[in-house]
Amino acid sequence: MTQTDQKKNIRILHLRSSGGFYGAESVILNLIRQLNGSCSEQHILCLNNTKNPHTELVNKAMEEGLLAGSVDCRGVFDRGAVRSIRAYIIDHKIDILHCHDYKATVFGLIASRGLKLGRVATNHLWDTIDWKLWLYERLEGMLYNFFDRVVCVSEPIAKTVRPFVFNRKKIRVIPNGISMEVFQDKSGRETKRGDWTVGRDDILIGIVGRLVPQKGHRIFLKAFKKVVDGSKNVKCVFIGDGPDRGVIENEIQRSGLSPFVQIAGEQKDMPAVYAALDMLVMPSLEEGLPMVLLEAMSAGLPVVATKVGAIPDVIKDGFNGLLVDPQNVEQLAEAIYRIIDGSGRGQSTVGGQPPDAPLSLSELTTNARQTVELHFSRQRMASEYLNIYKNL
Repeated sequence: MTQTDQKKNIRILHLRSSGGFYGAESVILNLIRQLNGSCSEQHILCLNNTKNPHTELVNKAMEEGLLAGSVDCRGVFDRGAVRSIRAYIIDHKIDILHCHDYKATVFGLIASRGLKLGRVATNHLWDTIDWKLWLYERLEGMLYNFFDRVVCVSEPIAKTVRPFVFNRKKIRVIPNGISMEVFQDKSGRETKRGDWTVGRDDILIGIVGRLVPQKGHRIFLKAFKKVVDGSKNVKCVFIGDGPDRGVIENEIQRSGLSPFVQIAGEQKDMPAVYAALDMLVMPSLEEGLPMVLLEAMSAGLPVVATKVGAIPDVIKDGFNGLLVDPQNVEQLAEAIYRIIDGSGRGQSTVGGQPPDAPLSLSELTTNARQTVELHFSRQRMASEYLNIYKNL
């Protein structure tokens, strides 16, 4: 690299229409934290839905001293938002526009028309929860043809995207990456469990994610009912919020699980959350490559997850976690019991028989940590994105 190249910083603008601080937001921050100062200057710009504002990503970025701002967006075709994005690109001499969702893709593409810059889009997951979103996401797929690179966070997502992109060479698969050491701090365990009135001898299961149907909370409650009937010292906490909250609260009450399950809402100190848990369960019906999964594995938690999205690419059943079929209540309950048995604090009564042999949780969690360290570090993720930026 020449001296001139070293002085040249690539200016990258990450554009996101955020609905809260979830997996994609965490990916963006991890990428920026790793790349800042590595021949690049990273910016965040959020499309702020004035009807349902979410400023969590911008706030967190600004707290860390990162370059971040927001643009008010009052509708699907807000010309003012387009003009603001374009002005930001021009004023800050942006070299690469990196869009992170369907709305960002539409607005970013229109705002950057005629400008000489590279265009990258990352597909974190298409959440087909209603016909309108389904339509928007298919529109995004067609617009990918006007981007220089299309990044998918897992091979299953790439498989969904490929039919829309005429030049398949544009598509790259870059798995999400995290900073492992952040999630290995156990100092907040007792404080957080105290906040949730969880006893020292209770086994605490956690589900982390938005309260939406595709995360499978209601499927979990059916399985958890079987677990509680066999072991009364098991508790569960739902971390997150969302439109399905009322439905889930009613289901908890109807099932008689109120003494055992609580909804803790969104939490800022996720390392303390993982430290407080004894197990993570992901009963999802749809997933990309969930950051929660990688974070929990880094934190040393045994994980039970469904065989959806890229989860089977990360979890090898019986080696670094347990896999079950989606919507299979019996399998989910049995897998949870196997983890409880492996900790020496419970005995399965599902079907009247315990599993053949307890698992070694120490081996399971050691393998999980090593999996993340080898394949899903933020350093590896950032290096692959940086190669894309430089090539553009």
